[in-house]
Amino acid sequence: MKIEDNLVTNSKGALFRGGKAAYGFPVVLIVVIFCVVAFIQGAYVIGSIFAIIVVSVFPFILDIRGFQIKIKERQVRIYKWYLGFKYGTWRSLEKFDRIVVDYDSFTIRTADVLSEGSYTYEKNGHFLVTLIAKEGGKEIIATEEFNYPDALEKAKLFSEKTGLELDDVFEEKLRQSKINRAQRRMSRRR
Repeated sequence: MKIEDNLVTNSKGALFRGGKAAYGFPVVLIVVIFCVVAFIQGAYVIGSIFAIIVVSVFPFILDIRGFQIKIKERQVRIYKWYLGFKYGTWRSLEKFDRIVVDYDSFTIRTADVLSEGSYTYEKNGHFLVTLIAKEGGKEIIATEEFNYPDALEKAKLFSEKTGLELDDVFEEKLRQSKINRAQRRMSRRR
């Protein structure tokens, strides 16, 4: 995360188009090798063509995204990075109610290579820091973190910089879960 005078930037890094572009990454590396070989062999025109292909396709494959806050202007946006420029629509902070920290999980189905038609399922989880919009507007996922302390730290910083209320939904669910377990234990003893 980068904090300047008037701008907070939190990059999500290379997302590889949700994994869909991960196969293109090795192809780009092969094209880079061809580019280098072409320049070494003196084939500057072919090397230049390969270089142009790499420069234009590589950022598209990486799919770098992030979240920014303009503090003085009271605006936020989700951005996409391409060739050194960040693109995205700025939205007024007045359109948002609060910042929420919560846990989310998803399941990935993977084919079992050894047995035909068999799949394994892996549950993955992460913590989301979300700006909740007023009156049914579109929310913004500011960041996704694998551990709770990192998510909470960023949520507190975003709350401080935006002036929006912080609502730690995960902590409340955790607290309620502990209360429910204690009540179940007490009811079994009776």
